[in-house]
Amino acid sequence: MQLTTLVTTADRHFDITKRTVAPEREDILRRNLQASQLLPNDGLAFQLGERIIGRIKDPVAQAKAIYDWVVDNTTYDPSLPGCGVGDVRRQLIQGQYGGRSADINGLFVAICRAIGIPARCVYGLRTGSSRLFRNLGLSSDDATRAQHVRAEFYVPGYGWIPVDPSDVRRTIALEGISDRDSKLLSLKKILFGVWEMNWIAFNLGTDIVLPGKNTRMPFLLLPYLESSSGEITGTPYTIRTRQVEV
Repeated sequence: MQLTTLVTTADRHFDITKRTVAPEREDILRRNLQASQLLPNDGLAFQLGERIIGRIKDPVAQAKAIYDWVVDNTTYDPSLPGCGVGDVRRQLIQGQYGGRSADINGLFVAICRAIGIPARCVYGLRTGSSRLFRNLGLSSDDATRAQHVRAEFYVPGYGWIPVDPSDVRRTIALEGISDRDSKLLSLKKILFGVWEMNWIAFNLGTDIVLPGKNTRMPFLLLPYLESSSGEITGTPYTIRTRQVEV
């Protein structure tokens, strides 16, 4: 079986001089302030958030302080499978922060929610090469293992603002450069407010219960396959991408 999907993408840029976005629905904002199975919004998350923001009152500046803290205090572990498990609760309890994109960007989201800023993880797939760093894109058309989680937070007037602290840590780990390198500092600045759209979003879902199942999945990003014998594990599929002119 072959499934083909055609999508159009465009880079996202946050412009602090433009505060003209229509308000988000209240039910969506409430949902993105709530805790989920692995993303707490109280206790240790709240205490950490309070320490990070101090006396900062502006929500954009608060989110920037959280972003900077996450970049400076996490590690990216490329040996972990997939995008990580996104278990922020365990990170907070152990005091060891990091993992892969679900873990690092999930930490950002949890801290934002804890101090009252709506935030969410966005689950998707890299689909092309990157203009920023080689490791932030594909080197071929094979996207079978190119799943990646991003994050965004909400500020009235500005709407949803894109961020990706995980990709800053990924670049440090995979490019072998110092966190004081000028190119890295530039990337850190860019990824607060910019998504390079060599990536597509699949969903925003958390605590997902699949049809016929009784247990919750923290998120759904990898293809889930079943036969009459039960779940099919591994990757008996291939995902390929290509750019077409329209």
